Amino acid sequence: MFGQNLVQDIFGLPFQVELVVRLILACFAGAVIGYERKKREKVAGMRTHIIAALASAIFSICSKYSYFDVVIYQGVQVDASRIAANIVTGICFLGAGMIVLKNKNIKGLTTSAGIWAVSALGMCFGNGMYVIALAGTLIMVFIQYTLHNSFDNFEGRQSMECEIVIEDGEKHIDELLGVLREKDHSLRIIALSKESNGVFKVRIGYHPDLIEIDKDVWSFMKGYPYVISCNL
Repeated sequence: MFGQNLVQDIFGLPFQVELVVRLILACFAGAVIGYERKKREKVAGMRTHIIAALASAIFSICSKYSYFDVVIYQGVQVDASRIAANIVTGICFLGAGMIVLKNKNIKGLTTSAGIWAVSALGMCFGNGMYVIALAGTLIMVFIQYTLHNSFDNFEGRQSMECEIVIEDGEKHIDELLGVLREKDHSLRIIALSKESNGVFKVRIGYHPDLIEIDKDVWSFMKGYPYVISCNL
């Protein structure tokens, strides 16, 4: 019957290996673009771009190849991909709710992209594309664990900003910045001003997982008695 050989060709192992290669190439493209964005300290970095590229590839493969079994039924005309299209739209609303603005920094982009990708994997499992679904799952786990832990310096971290007011700035500013740079070598001075009374105002960009000012401002100020105020 028409369609049976087609289904066998589509779901045969050699063809699915080619589809896995497509997933890997999509991830590579996302990594290249994401690395450039992260180097410029944009919000969406390598992981977000890779996951978005991976999810798009999975959705495309799932939409293109997972409904060929319908053609074996002569005279049946259905839009088998209509439900899948609505899954994509619905998951986008769910992912948007996970993106929040906190301390002038956008959080949740990677989590939102991950939810989108997981919905694509669920569609593949539901449509019986087990090789693609398992390959996508392994790639996702590799991306999340490896890029989050081992290659943080390669990927970069999203920075935060803080304005510190220092009493007798000419005497203490080099000391303070020296201590902070020992914790975060990529610390940046965004703005610096000197008041008439000798008070210095310095605005720095720092990585919150290296310098935890935002978690306990009071403890930070107690550690440096010459710090008058600290505004996040």
